[in-house]
Amino acid sequence: AKTYSYKNVKHGLAAIKTAEELAIKQQRPDMELLVKAMRAWITAVFGGLDLRNPDDFDARKKEHLPAAIDLANSVLKDERLQTVARETSNTVKVEANNALGIAFMYKGRYSRLFEEDTPTSWASAEHHYRAALRRHPKDVRVINNLATLELMRASRASSKQQPDDLKKHSETAKKLALEAISYHPHDQFRHRLLAR
Repeated sequence: AKTYSYKNVKHGLAAIKTAEELAIKQQRPDMELLVKAMRAWITAVFGGLDLRNPDDFDARKKEHLPAAIDLANSVLKDERLQTVARETSNTVKVEANNALGIAFMYKGRYSRLFEEDTPTSWASAEHHYRAALRRHPKDVRVINNLATLELMRASRASSKQQPDDLKKHSETAKKLALEAISYHPHDQFRHRLLAR
């Protein structure tokens, strides 16, 4: 799924469902929760990014973004999360909150398809990214996603001719991109984000 190609993300969704079935069959709640959180992430990606396949993109947004939110929330509310090893619980919570951040971020970007307005969705996205970072402050994936959210806010401010907000969100995005680079200096994606 992390190749971000349409075909591979679809295969990723199928593979992660198989992994979830295996975790259930083997009675491994720790693995089941982790796999469900990962499935929420893949579902959010499939609904949020066009993946160079625009033909079904609107349908994917409508189906997969709400599904990712429901799935990630179900993981965070699962009582078994309190019984698994602390490290596993932390990992699951980071993954689920990152998935929620992605889903709300793109739900806000494509708000014309949903009843919720953009600022509300983006506030929810930031809330979940920050929740993930409280558990893992150096998670570069989450930091990148938060920087992407700030770039979306900057773009929105530019289109609405709000120069102060444009500057504020652009500077925040740059600061976050530099932070991610400081933790992962050889990852080209972090430098592309900084360039944006």
